[in-house]
Amino acid sequence: MDEPVELVYYREKVKQDQSFSLKIKVMTNCPEAGIKGQLADGTWKIGVPAIAQRGEANKFLLQWLAGVLGCKIYQLKIIAGQHTSHKIVQFIP
Repeated sequence: MDEPVELVYYREKVKQDQSFSLKIKVMTNCPEAGIKGQLADGTWKIGVPAIAQRGEANKFLLQWLAGVLGCKIYQLKIIAGQHTSHKIVQFIP
């Protein structure tokens, strides 16, 4: 799937050190990591190959997002949904 247009917008916010939050639905045990689509409310569906145990999927998600957005992993924080598939991830410059 093509990456959402909004991704360019968020990469610019990272470059400009502007804080933002992303609504994400994580799909674990996917063959490859990536954006799999968007829900009607704008939530990104992101697949990760990690399992949803011992925080492995969360750790992978943050590492993957940091690479895609061009930021450091410590600049991303899961502020809601630590133990569910629906999360809110915040970028903190």
